[in-house]
Amino acid sequence: MSEVMTQVPDVARLFTERALDACASYWRRGATEMRLGQPMFRIAGTVHDQLVPDGIANPYWEVIRQMPSTDERHWQGVTPYGYERDLGISRNDVVSTYSWSIPSPGDITWITDVLAGRGVVEVGAGSGYWAWQLSQAGADVIAYEPNEAADNKFVGVIEPYHPLLRDDASAAGRHPDRALFMSWPSCGGPWAAHALASHKGDLFVYVGETHGGCCGDDDFFDLLDAEWDEIGDSPHHRTWWGINCRLIAYRRKRAAAVQGGEQ
Repeated sequence: MSEVMTQVPDVARLFTERALDACASYWRRGATEMRLGQPMFRIAGTVHDQLVPDGIANPYWEVIRQMPSTDERHWQGVTPYGYERDLGISRNDVVSTYSWSIPSPGDITWITDVLAGRGVVEVGAGSGYWAWQLSQAGADVIAYEPNEAADNKFVGVIEPYHPLLRDDASAAGRHPDRALFMSWPSCGGPWAAHALASHKGDLFVYVGETHGGCCGDDDFFDLLDAEWDEIGDSPHHRTWWGINCRLIAYRRKRAAAVQGGEQ
């Protein structure tokens, strides 16, 4: 474990140690299991690996790169597959400790390149894990989360990774100079559409499932289709097996910007 892990909240640090021990035990057993006709392997040390830069802590990725994974060449690429059955820890344990989407080092670099020095406003920040990763990479991040950790069933750590301001999705409207960022908005919940409608800037970075998946609602994706153009997605993104998660950047359509009074 890196010395920078001392930056990590105690509960998360202890969980990370337990998860890494579970992964090490799995590989010591000489596991040769197959999943979906694919051999299990760990990302660490392969061509699929992404190294965390010196001086930065990303315990989520350090766990993911050691987990049993498969390489589904005809669907999502490399995906961590083994967890509860193989490791004795559940996916819910992992995502509630860190975040619902996996931020690889390459993802964070990709986002900072898209930002090109622009600040970020994140709404529905949960534990603040993505905000923390972006902040460590040099981005200026303001993160909002309306719920205290003790009242948030999706968050398993009490101490956040990044300072959080308590406000709802309308906070996106107060930062037109910043890019809007959202990670895994609640399935069927209206707040993602509310945030996107409130935001007056021209850059939006989204990580989660797309239309028809387990994120946001129809209003959110209808607004996204009507007023935003996809300008790229991260080739470095890794997701859980069976979870169709993407990291995508959007630019506001010019017609929508003019209609909103943004010349």
